[in-house]
Amino acid sequence: METESSETEETTAPEEAAPAEDQVPATDAEQAAPEVSAETAIPNQEETEASDEDAEVKGEFVEEDGKVYYYENGSLVTNRIVEFEEEDGTTYACYFHGDGSMMIDNKDWVSCLVEEGSFSEGYIRADENGHLITGWFEISAESTPQGKVLYEYYDSDYFQVTDEIIEVNGNEYYLGPNGYLVTDSQIVIDGKLYEADADGVLTESEVTTEEQ
Repeated sequence: METESSETEETTAPEEAAPAEDQVPATDAEQAAPEVSAETAIPNQEETEASDEDAEVKGEFVEEDGKVYYYENGSLVTNRIVEFEEEDGTTYACYFHGDGSMMIDNKDWVSCLVEEGSFSEGYIRADENGHLITGWFEISAESTPQGKVLYEYYDSDYFQVTDEIIEVNGNEYYLGPNGYLVTDSQIVIDGKLYEADADGVLTESEVTTEEQ
């Protein structure tokens, strides 16, 4: 369940502690997207040279100069998120930049076509296979200026959640304007005071800002 975004203020400095294992979904390493199947496997250079024309017609991945591209109905896919379905029914998605190259192992701000005539913009993140992340993503302490583990959350549309309360496994969490999970803090949202514990789980306080 998603709630509407609103302006907030923090009454104490957040302490970015990791959520408990029984409350937070698997991290990106644990929920890694499925490996590319044989039908959508990225061909090696020799295969590419022999089958570029077929790829453009059939709709397959093509690798050129270390970058991966995708042709659909004979046309290079650009500035778009494309979903693919595996034989077991699971799906994964990839993003293709304006030049057609696939995003791999990176986070970037994009404004792209999500459906006919509709554009969305925001941050998306791809893993080492080029599969877009959904759910929780853990940033290691070694990778952050704060020297602490941080958490981001990517919605089912693949865009990062910011300045919003989300519900996961029956618990509510708040992702700040910077997109990081807020923990060990008091936050005010729509005139209501919330307490975020060490795991980021929110509890609404009975005291409102008008009464303080």
